[in-house]
Amino acid sequence: MADIMFYSYCKAFSINPVDARNTPISLMKKMLEIQSVVTEIEQDQLDQLKK
Repeated sequence: MADIMFYSYCKAFSINPVDARNTPISLMKKMLEIQSVVTEIEQDQLDQLKK
């Protein structure tokens, strides 16, 4: 699970895995949660524009 979170974190924020390897799991989790909310809001706004 931690490997998937690490990969997702690096991918979502375009971070080099070597640079991110010392990032605390708690920070990765928080940042991914924020990214998820932002993505959801963006999708909602796009859906509203299509209506």
